[in-house]
Amino acid sequence: MRRPDARTRTVLAALCCAVVAAGLAGVALAGGIGASEPGGSGAGVLLTRTVLLGVFVLLLFLPFLPSVAEVFHPQDEYPLPVNLDYSKDPRYLGRSAWRILDRALEKTNGENGSLSVRMSKDEIVEVSGDRTIHKDDEIDGVMFVDGNVELEPEAACARDLYVTGDASIGRASSLRTLASKGRVRLEAECRVSRWIDAEGGIETGEECALGASAASGGAIRLGTGTEFRRLYGHPVGTGGTAARGAGPPLPDSPDPAGRPGDETEIRTIKDTLDLHENDLELAPGRRQERPVLVKGDLKLGRGAILTGPARVYGRTLLEPGALVLGDLFCEGPVEVGEGAAVRGNLFSQDTIELGPGVSVGEPDAPKSVVAKKAIRLAAGVRVHGYLLTEGEGKVV
Repeated sequence: MRRPDARTRTVLAALCCAVVAAGLAGVALAGGIGASEPGGSGAGVLLTRTVLLGVFVLLLFLPFLPSVAEVFHPQDEYPLPVNLDYSKDPRYLGRSAWRILDRALEKTNGENGSLSVRMSKDEIVEVSGDRTIHKDDEIDGVMFVDGNVELEPEAACARDLYVTGDASIGRASSLRTLASKGRVRLEAECRVSRWIDAEGGIETGEECALGASAASGGAIRLGTGTEFRRLYGHPVGTGGTAARGAGPPLPDSPDPAGRPGDETEIRTIKDTLDLHENDLELAPGRRQERPVLVKGDLKLGRGAILTGPARVYGRTLLEPGALVLGDLFCEGPVEVGEGAAVRGNLFSQDTIELGPGVSVGEPDAPKSVVAKKAIRLAAGVRVHGYLLTEGEGKVV
């Protein structure tokens, strides 16, 4: 709150005095009326009316007392410190765990054995070198492997597993948590109950389940049938048909956002975007320069280009080869056809389906794909950045 100047404080003080004076005048008037009425000259009647009027004035003025006190004695003079550059780290789980472990392991001097570490609670961490976990092994504590680890088919690790090297997870194995500073390879039908993080990249076989989160400093490659909730990689891709690179070629656009050149000429919302009360369909090859707001459905024909952002209240369909350069925010379901591309963020309150060869974002400009109900990925999809759904995420 900005400290008011002397003139403002004077005006507020005068208003306060006027309210008090009005209250006193009301008290005096009530006393005069009470004294002039027949049978009302008694001290009890005068006292009662005076108290009632005084309480009324006090209750009328009471809600304004904190504001008046703030004006004369400001306690909130400066704005709250807000970091406008803050953004959530999608690899927070893995990085925070490694920070705790690295500090604790400095005390071991590279020796193997058991170590007590305070994580979310006190944990006994078993420290070892290269390790192979067999199907019948019983893992009771947290494991730290200084090297590579291999889980044989159908092996189980019910506690957290931290690996400085690569991790190879055999078919139909199950994990609770896995963090690796190398690469992670999951064979078909593996299950992660919580989360997985890998610095070097993640590759899954068919019908895997990646738990609540899978994040990597490298690429994530998903096999057919893989289920997920949250993904982050550079990029996140699916196997099968090869992706079509970066999608359709970028058109030359001096003003990708489609904003008016002179903001002083803006008069209504229609001066900043194209408002469509019903459906909007861009014919094949057509180019839309300005941002759009569509109350109905949006359809982009083959090769159509939308250079600015779009807000859609109905369904959204991008036919094969279509291109969106800005962000796409949709209330209804979104279907992106084969080889189409979205350079901005893609958001839906419903479902998002990315067809074969679809790309979202760019290597140097990661974006997000967020859908409340479901995200479905076809073969050859490439998403540079983040995927998140509260419902079902699956490679179909």
